[in-house]
Amino acid sequence: MLTFLKVSIPVGVLMRSFGLILIASLAMASSAHAINVTNGSFEQGAAITGGFDLLAPGNTTAITGWTVLGPGGVDYADNNLWAASDGSRSVELPGIGTGGLSQVVTNQFVIGQKYVMRFDYTVNPFALDGNYGATVSVTGAGPVVFDYEKTAANMPGSMNYLTFAYNFTATSETKTIEFLSNGTGFLGIVIDNVSIAEAGVVPEPASWAMLLAGFGLTGAMMRRRRPVPAALR
Repeated sequence: MLTFLKVSIPVGVLMRSFGLILIASLAMASSAHAINVTNGSFEQGAAITGGFDLLAPGNTTAITGWTVLGPGGVDYADNNLWAASDGSRSVELPGIGTGGLSQVVTNQFVIGQKYVMRFDYTVNPFALDGNYGATVSVTGAGPVVFDYEKTAANMPGSMNYLTFAYNFTATSETKTIEFLSNGTGFLGIVIDNVSIAEAGVVPEPASWAMLLAGFGLTGAMMRRRRPVPAALR
């Protein structure tokens, strides 16, 4: 025969238990390491005169860590010309025609691991309104074209940067990342704030929903404070 004894589980125990689960989940997310992209915001480099400098293809010193691509080179700009998204410098991919940047990221990737490269993206505010694009690629992964619709709202002091993401799976420990403007015009895509991290560093929306649901459940239990029956033989 069963008899029942009413006992209460302390709310503090419930909160501590859920707190430990939350901390563990966030710790797992933050443990995924970021890849070291050298000078991802282009702040380190040669002095800029008059708001921007045209850099020729093959230049490996003007923007620390980056190689300038051609045939048109790039415009290396500072806040005297237009606002950067991070810091005071940015790069316009077309210089006097198709141009871009590349960087070799050495011995940092885990083969088979998924990564996401993020970058801030806009268009030269002095360009005509319309659609502009650039091709982004990582060795071992397919090139992707990213477009930006430039409007009159893009101004030197308000560049309306958008953050884009390029997802790829590592097939080698060393990768070359590349940004190359599309078309042959002199005015076009401006990039800044390039970074790479393992995919999943930030919890997905579903994970946040589960955590918030847990908080709600704990809160409801605190409000009700009903005793829980425990069965004894």
